[in-house]
Amino acid sequence: MLLFYGFAVAQRFVHTLELRQEALGLQHDIDTLTARRTALETERKGLQAGTDVETIARRELNLIKNGETAVVVLPLQAALDRARQPAQAQAPPQPPFWQMWWRALFGS
Repeated sequence: MLLFYGFAVAQRFVHTLELRQEALGLQHDIDTLTARRTALETERKGLQAGTDVETIARRELNLIKNGETAVVVLPLQAALDRARQPAQAQAPPQPPFWQMWWRALFGS
């Protein structure tokens, strides 16, 4: 009888520890979701006020207001490549290497 009682107490103890661990995990989930809810409410208020809409439109959609001038800054390498393109387009195309060898060997 004493052995049975000891086994029952140990089983209850293990079950209690499992329940406490699960409660801690659920409390962590509740805290995480509460923080997310607060952040979403703040974002909603900003969108309803209209101030965040302009910021998002400017940042993500690259929109500008009437009367503003858009300035696009290219990376340095892209600017150099664009500057070289017209010069390369005006140069006459070179013949294939075999035609240059043919002319060098046979003079025609």
